[in-house]
Amino acid sequence: MIPEAYQRQQLYRLLLLFILLLVGLVVLLFLHVGARAAGTGIPAPTDCALVFGAAVRSQHSAGPGIDRRVRKAVSLYQKGFVRRLLFTGGKGSPTQESEAAVMRTLALRLGVDPEDVATEDRSRSTWENLQNSRSIAENCTGKVIAVSDRYHLARIEIFAKEQGWGTLLTAPADAPPQTRFEILAMVRESFAILIYRARELPFIGNEFDRLLDAYTAEASEPGR
Repeated sequence: MIPEAYQRQQLYRLLLLFILLLVGLVVLLFLHVGARAAGTGIPAPTDCALVFGAAVRSQHSAGPGIDRRVRKAVSLYQKGFVRRLLFTGGKGSPTQESEAAVMRTLALRLGVDPEDVATEDRSRSTWENLQNSRSIAENCTGKVIAVSDRYHLARIEIFAKEQGWGTLLTAPADAPPQTRFEILAMVRESFAILIYRARELPFIGNEFDRLLDAYTAEASEPGR
């Protein structure tokens, strides 16, 4: 009969091995998130930019993430790299305007023609941003450029590939977030990708969908 102390020792070793493996996977994903942060580049002008939402302040004010992403998209628009802007993002709470509506308001204030703007306001996660924007983006000619913060681009690329978007270009916002927030966001993105991949294992149940939503929800960012 195996002594109880030996069984505990083996259990601790397995637990330690699991923790080390988990940390190793997160580190690798963290490096991947960093490697994709520069975006794909924009080889030639195209039709549409798909702009991902972020936190809305109060009822209808753009948070720092929305401000960065919209300004990047408007810059591409004004420089002739894209002809239309597609804003995607739902409501953080019933009392707020949708992220898409707040982004549209900011874009119009920055000089974008209302005829060149479309919105999708039902999504609550990055997966849904891509899924719910697909029908709008199908009206675009040429490749679509995804615009978001640089820490977000790796997950956008992975989810777009899973949903069959084909070649989705990515472009990061010109202004980075605060360093502390961005590092934490990169860790969060790494866990989000890991949890998403874990859903593919046969012994992982659908409960991981809820965990995925928790990790993919945009964190609240301090103002500058």
